[in-house]
Formats: sequence, C-alpha cells, structure tokens
Amino acid sequence: MPSLITSTSVALSALAFMLVSTLNEWVFGFLPLDNGFTWLFLPCGVSLLIVILCGGWGALGIVLGSLMSTQDLSSGFSLTNTGACILTGLAPWAGSSFAIRAM
Repeated sequence: MPSLITSTSVALSALAFMLVSTLNEWVFGFLPLDNGFTWLFLPCGVSLLIVILCGGWGALGIVLGSLMSTQDLSSGFSLTNTGACILTGLAPWAGSSFAIRAM
C-alpha cells in the first residue's frame, strides 16, 4: 500500500505536468507543429525532471497528468490517447533507469 509520501509525489507530479502542459499551450500555442504539440515542448523536460526526482511514482503521476490534460470527455474514451499518455510517462522512466544503470 502506498504511503502518504508516494501518494503526494504522484499527485504533485500529475499537477506539475498538467500545469506545464497548459502553460506550454498558452505561451507557445502560436507555433503549432502538430495537434497538441508546438516547436518548444516544455513538458518533455519537466517529465524527465519529475522522473529523476520522484522515480517510478513520478512516472505514474506523469501518466495521470497527461490523461487528465488530454482526455476529451465529450467524445468518449480513446485507446490511442491512453497509449500515448502511458508512453509519456514510460519513456522518461525507462531512459533515466537505463542511464542510472549504465553509469
């Protein structure tokens, strides 16, 4: 059972990722590259920082924050979006785990 510290780190990671995603859309929304992505994508750097600081629980928070910020509830459940959100948290966790083991 997760402790209060792990639950807090998941919640804060999700909140931080959602806020940075919203900030990125607000500040760099005029430079669209693709739907939802801009030339400068701040959540990538923040997600790696969160995973380095919080580990696997931070990656779970990134997945939840990404789901909450991108899921369109009016059109129903999207399996493609859910898979992309899982990869959003899994990629920095796998990269940092590999780098830590390699060093």
